[in-house]
Amino acid sequence: MAAARGHTGALTIRPFWPRYVTRETEAVIWVVDAGDAARVEESRAALCGLLEREMLLLGLPLLVLLNKATHSL
Repeated sequence: MAAARGHTGALTIRPFWPRYVTRETEAVIWVVDAGDAARVEESRAALCGLLEREMLLLGLPLLVLLNKATHSL
């Protein structure tokens, strides 16, 4: 059985992301709004920061999905 959590990328919510990284975390699915080039870069920086800070995420599978990828960047 898998449990999934969805979290917004709002700046006010980001400080709470580490609370959801536990020893039971098995993978990370990162969804990016690819229709907005500035948000893609912001998302990349946020993901890199999270991966650098959270040692429990090391070695876990990571899936990055680009939503609205039909739009040009």
